[in-house]
Amino acid sequence: MKINKHSLQARTVSIASGKGVLPNVVYARFFFDAFLARLAVSPFRDRFVLKGGLFLSSLYGIDNRSTVDIDFLLYKTALEQDSLVQMVKAVCQIDVGDGVLFRIADISPIRPEDLYGGFRIQIQGSLENVRQVFDIDVATGDPIVPSAAPYGYECLVSKERFTLWAYSLESVVAEKMETFLAKGLDNSRSKDLYDLYILGKFERGKMDKNLARKAFQETCFHRSCEISKEKAQQISFAIKENALSQERWARFSKKSYASGISYEEVMASVGDWLDFLMD
Repeated sequence: MKINKHSLQARTVSIASGKGVLPNVVYARFFFDAFLARLAVSPFRDRFVLKGGLFLSSLYGIDNRSTVDIDFLLYKTALEQDSLVQMVKAVCQIDVGDGVLFRIADISPIRPEDLYGGFRIQIQGSLENVRQVFDIDVATGDPIVPSAAPYGYECLVSKERFTLWAYSLESVVAEKMETFLAKGLDNSRSKDLYDLYILGKFERGKMDKNLARKAFQETCFHRSCEISKEKAQQISFAIKENALSQERWARFSKKSYASGISYEEVMASVGDWLDFLMD
């Protein structure tokens, strides 16, 4: 659907006001959605599995989760810089009739400590003189349990729908929990705690425990994280009592979607996930 900058501005203000978020959150989502619309009709759709903050935002709404980038797992394809650039460049050049233009601005390696690594691609998007710069993070290697699945994605501004491949929620939880335990007090990302909180709120009661445990076990095995439940509880308690972690949460909770959620609530949700995932 073609849209001009004045229509985009009006819709952005309306959505931001209705959702209680800043307009720049809606602008960013508009450009994310425009990129995904191109990916959905590209020959490479089956190679990119949506994950991370944008996946959660699309599930639960921008009033419950926003993000500044797009995360993908590269699926059944070797992760090589040249071929990745060519695929993303081809996606950027697809015309879906919305008036948005994209180009690759930069690419750099990420996750250097990981066996499989990954790349961060900086994208510049524009609609007339409205511009948005964002990153696409692409990694590979992590297991998805039970598997990647088709996902009906809905654009925030245009309400257009298309199908992408997306992560399983079991593996989303598994990766968040493994990161929480492996990094311990070195994890400065309060958004990981928040994500575990909202995943617990929306998903734990309907998630199959055996499948979730399998996802957690396979993720930990793949990432060489061997840990007992007793040790996991000790790590969780240390983080719960850590003053710096509490201060980080206090700053993070000033975000509109995290407002009113206490540190005690998020840590209680982490404890519930430990009971759910570990014997």
